[in-house]
Amino acid sequence: MIQRMSSEYFSQICAPHLRLIYLQLDKVLEEAHLKEQQTLTQDDINQEELRIDFNCDGQDLHSNVILIRHALAWHNYIKRVYNIQGNIYSYQLMDPPLHKYGLWQCESMKKIIHEIDFSIVYVSPLQRTVQSAQLLFKDHPNKDKIKFILQPLCSERLANHFQMYKWGRLEELKKTNGNPIQFDLSLIDSEFWQFKLLGIEKYIQGLKPDSDSQNQLMVDNFIKQGARFFAETKENTFKRSLQLKELIKQQKGRVGVISHSQFITAFITNKKVKNGSMYGIQI
Repeated sequence: MIQRMSSEYFSQICAPHLRLIYLQLDKVLEEAHLKEQQTLTQDDINQEELRIDFNCDGQDLHSNVILIRHALAWHNYIKRVYNIQGNIYSYQLMDPPLHKYGLWQCESMKKIIHEIDFSIVYVSPLQRTVQSAQLLFKDHPNKDKIKFILQPLCSERLANHFQMYKWGRLEELKKTNGNPIQFDLSLIDSEFWQFKLLGIEKYIQGLKPDSDSQNQLMVDNFIKQGARFFAETKENTFKRSLQLKELIKQQKGRVGVISHSQFITAFITNKKVKNGSMYGIQI
């Protein structure tokens, strides 16, 4: 019997041209995890293929706003090594954590981060940005003086399932035990914060904030359609960046923003940014 919501099941309900990819997906993910476990040092990694750099030095870090793109996450790795793009759904790759190489990037980045005296840091609520913030700031010399805010405005443009917040993570974020930094969660009112932010509550009518409902949402609106889950335009992402700039203008001291490629590109006008890169901008 085929397990419901498995890749094999998806291969039977997806668009015909995607069936072979779905049939191979579980094997690809298994192989990728094995490779991660076998990699011993940074010298074993093709940094050019992955479009990352372990020597993170940043640009214009004297500015009052420091934009930080999260380190390498699992979907970045799968896309670049196996060419699995955003039109192929996997619950594993929804709101993914950092890859091991991303953890190594954070170790390099934090040496520079620790030299910057932040007063407030806005963090996208997605898992890879939260994890990047925790790793970058857990040993920051002024950590206790910095206010860390989970800020929906700087979340990634919702254009495929990689960018969708995985429902059920809110309770974990609320826990103080084991979290290296404590976030202000006042702007996250429910597991459906992302859909409310974008005004697309129509997608979540009658759904529960759990994995079964989220999988069914993707089956109905994504897999059967055979296309990306485009729920936000570039123009709307740009509007969010302007809203965040207005908030930043009200702050005193140095402000950090830990976010994503498309949001940072909108924020600093079409500048392409690598995973684990840092850019200063004066506002």
